[in-house]
Amino acid sequence: MKKLLILVMLCAVVSGGAFAQLVWNGEFYTGLEFSSPHGSDEYITQNHTDHHETKGPTQFDLTGTYTGGIFGVKLDTLFQDVAGNEVSLVGAYGWVNFLDDQVRLSLGKISDGVWVTSLEKEHVLDKNIRGFRVEFKPRFLGGLNLGAAFPAGDSGDTSYDGEEFANGMILGASYIHPLFNTVAAYDRGGVGRVIFGFNYTGIYELTDAGIEIDYRDLTDTWDSGGSVTIDEKIGYRIMRPLTVSLHASQTVYGDSDTDINLLFNPEVSYRLTPSLTAGLEAELQSPDYFTTINLDLVPYVDYALSGGAYIYLQYRLHMADMKNPDHSVGLGLTLISF
Repeated sequence: MKKLLILVMLCAVVSGGAFAQLVWNGEFYTGLEFSSPHGSDEYITQNHTDHHETKGPTQFDLTGTYTGGIFGVKLDTLFQDVAGNEVSLVGAYGWVNFLDDQVRLSLGKISDGVWVTSLEKEHVLDKNIRGFRVEFKPRFLGGLNLGAAFPAGDSGDTSYDGEEFANGMILGASYIHPLFNTVAAYDRGGVGRVIFGFNYTGIYELTDAGIEIDYRDLTDTWDSGGSVTIDEKIGYRIMRPLTVSLHASQTVYGDSDTDINLLFNPEVSYRLTPSLTAGLEAELQSPDYFTTINLDLVPYVDYALSGGAYIYLQYRLHMADMKNPDHSVGLGLTLISF
C-alpha cells in the first residue's frame, strides 16, 4: 500500500503544471445474482456475470496515464471487494519513443498488451509482465507493429540468469489494414504458447468475421498437457436494430485419449430504442462429440446510460447434460473506460 501511495505521488509530481496531460480512466463492474440450483437452496451473491463473462464481485480498475512528448508513465490499480485483496497494483511502468515515434521502449510492471487478438477471447501474451518491451512501428508500412517483450525474474530470485531471460522472450507482430487486421505472438517461456488472430473488417454490416487460435505447449509434453483451441465468429447486422452472430470453438488436446471439446454459441439482439436492447444467447458445449451436451440459455436486456455505461438484467438457464436445470437471475452495472 505504501508503494502504491508513493507511485501516485510521483505521478502527481511528474505532471506538475501540465495537469491537462494527466488522464484518469478505468472500468467498474458490480452486480447481484440470485441463484436457484437444482436440488439445493436458493442464495444471493454479489456477482457480476454479464452473459457468459464472469467478472466476480464489485471490481474497479483505475488507471492514470501521463504523456509528455516522447515519454509517458502509467499507473494501473485494481480495487476489488474481496477480503484480503482490496487493492492491488496491476501495473506501473513508463515508456519512451525514439526515431520519430517509430520505436517505443516500455519498462516496468507492464499492464497493457499490444499484440492482442480482437475477436471473442482476446488472447494476449505480453500483458501483466515485469520487464521491458520494444515495439517497432515503421513509417514505410503504416499499421505494422512488431517487436519483443522480455519478462524479468523476481527481485529475490538469485538463480534467474541471462539464459532464462532470453528463453522467456515474447515475440509479437500485428498489422492493421482498412479491410482486415491480424496479429500473432509467440511466448518462448514455460511450455511455449502461440496465438494468432485474423479479422475481416471490409463490410460495414459485418460486426464480426474472424478467427483466433491459441496453441499451448510446444514442448515435449504436448502429448500429456498440450492443446490447440480455434475460435471462429461471424456477426451480421441484418438491419440497423437487428444483429445475429455465431461463435464456434474447437479444442484439440495432445492427449489422444481426450476427445475434442466443441462449442456453439449463437446470439440474436434487437435494439428496441436507442437505449434499450433485448437479446437471446445460447451456448451448446460438448466434451465428447455430443454424447454429452451442456446447455446455457440467456435472455437479457441492456439499458445504455451516458458515458459508456449500461445496466443489464438477465435470466440464465444452465443444464448439465441437458438435465437438472439450474436457474439464476442477474442484475448489474457496467462502466467501461469512463
